[in-house]
Amino acid sequence: MPGRERARLFAGGQLLVNVSQQGERGRLALRDAQTGAESWTFRTPSTWTRAAFHPSGRSVVVASGASSVLLLDAKDGREIRALPDSGAYVHALTVSHDGEFAAYGDEQGNIRCARLKDGQLTLDFRAAGCAIRQMHFTPDNRRL
Repeated sequence: MPGRERARLFAGGQLLVNVSQQGERGRLALRDAQTGAESWTFRTPSTWTRAAFHPSGRSVVVASGASSVLLLDAKDGREIRALPDSGAYVHALTVSHDGEFAAYGDEQGNIRCARLKDGQLTLDFRAAGCAIRQMHFTPDNRRL
């Protein structure tokens, strides 16, 4: 991932989370989408990092490497809680529209879903024989 960056804009338009490489690790930065001013940074354990905003914009789910899925406070980057890891590199990460769940799909075709309020794993299944590259909740949050 040398020289590559990823960014996710909060649907409200005020915040931007930017993931970049910093040596052997990743660097996640929360920025003001209008000014570009950086609010905080968080070093991830791997350069392979994905991030998704909670619909409220108050937290960010971060999957990094093959064993780290975290819920971070968007105000200061503080870890709120660890979520069950995927055991493989996460390619797709999404948060339900109601903000209750985070779902992540990995390189081996597995999908996991965790409840954000307590980190409880609610789904864990093999969905495909290849990497899950994209995934979203339906508007009613009943299906992925």
